[in-house]
Amino acid sequence: MKRTIFTILATLLISFSFAQNYEQQIAKAEEFVSKKDFCNAYEIFKPLLIDSNQGTIYDYYYASLSAVNCKKDEDALNWLNVAAEKGLGLKDGEIDFIKKDKNFKELKSTEKWASIINTMQNKFADKKLIEEAKSKKWVSTITKNAIQKKRSKFNTANSGFALYYSSAENINVPYLVFVPKNYNANKPTKAIIYLHGGINSTENFNFDKPEITQEPIFKVADHFNSIIIYPFGKKDFGWMNQKKAFQNIYKILTQVKSTYNIDKKNIYLGGMSNGGTATFWFASQRPSIFTGFYAISANPKLEIGNINFNFDKPFYEIHTKDDSVFKFDDVEKIYNTNKSRNWHFESIANGDHGIIYQQNGNEVLENLLKELIENKNAR
Repeated sequence: MKRTIFTILATLLISFSFAQNYEQQIAKAEEFVSKKDFCNAYEIFKPLLIDSNQGTIYDYYYASLSAVNCKKDEDALNWLNVAAEKGLGLKDGEIDFIKKDKNFKELKSTEKWASIINTMQNKFADKKLIEEAKSKKWVSTITKNAIQKKRSKFNTANSGFALYYSSAENINVPYLVFVPKNYNANKPTKAIIYLHGGINSTENFNFDKPEITQEPIFKVADHFNSIIIYPFGKKDFGWMNQKKAFQNIYKILTQVKSTYNIDKKNIYLGGMSNGGTATFWFASQRPSIFTGFYAISANPKLEIGNINFNFDKPFYEIHTKDDSVFKFDDVEKIYNTNKSRNWHFESIANGDHGIIYQQNGNEVLENLLKELIENKNAR
C-alpha cells in the first residue's frame, strides 16, 4: 500500500512538473512570436506539440504562425488543422481574420488550406444553428413565464425568469424578472435591480442569449428571497449618456410593482461597471423610491451631470485594487474628496474589474448585498 501511495504521489509530482515546464516553454515561444523571432519560436513549439492533447487552440495557432514564417509550410498546415479541430474559428470574426492574415499568404493556394477553412466554416455554421435553436427555446420559455393579466390580487408566479418590455423612445426595451423559489404572491417581497456593465460595447439588447442565466446576481436571489429586475441596455440606449434610458428604469420598476407583490420598503438598485456608475445618478435624483444602493467596479463620475455625494440612503461600493478599467487610486481619490455618512467604500486586494465573475464572485456579491440589506439606516 505504501509503495502504491508513493507511486501515485510521484506520478502527480512529475505531471505537475511537466505541466509547469510546458507553460513556461509556451510563454517563452509566445514571447519570441511577439518579437517576430519566428524560427526560435518554431524550435520551441515543435517538440512541445507532439502530443496534440497537450496544447490549446492558440498554442497551435501561434505555432502555425511561427512555422509558416520559418518556411515550414507542412508543419504550419498540420498545426493549423489541429487548432481547427480544437475549435479555432468558432468565435465570431476569427475565420475572416485568419483568411485575411498575410502571414499565411503562401498557404492559401494549397488544397489543405482550403479544406481547413471549409471545415472551420462548417463547424461555425453548425454552432450558429445550435445557438439559434437554444435562443428560440429560451425566448419562448421566458415569454410564457411572463404574467399577462393581473387579477384584483397579485397572480402566483413560476420561479425563474420572465421576459417583459417597457416602451421608451419608440423602442421596446426588454427586461427580465427573476422570481425566487419561495416567492409568495400574498406577501411583499424585496426587489433588487441590477444594471449590467459593458454598455459602450453592446450593440443589441442581449435578452435572447440563454447564457444570461449565469449572471452572478441571479445566483443570490434565493438566498435573499428577492425578485431580481434585470433591464437590458446597449450602446445607443443605455445608462451612460442617454437620459431616457435612465428614466426608463423608473418605468420598469412601476411595471414590476404592478405585476408582482413588491415590498416598497425593500427595493435596492445597483450595478456593475457602467451599471455601477449609473447607480450614482439614481442615488442623486429620486433616492426616496429606493431603500439603498450598491456598486461594483464603478467609476463615480457621470457623463450626464454631477453627483450629489450626500446620499440620503445607504450606498455600498466595492472596488479591487488591481482594477484594470477604472483605476483604484482614481476612484479612491474621488471617495476621499467626497466622503459622506451613507457612502461605504470598500476595497478588495485583487480580482480585477470583473471581481464578481471570479471564483469567489458569488460570495463577494452576497456579502455586499448582505451589508446593504442589513443596514438599519436603509429603512
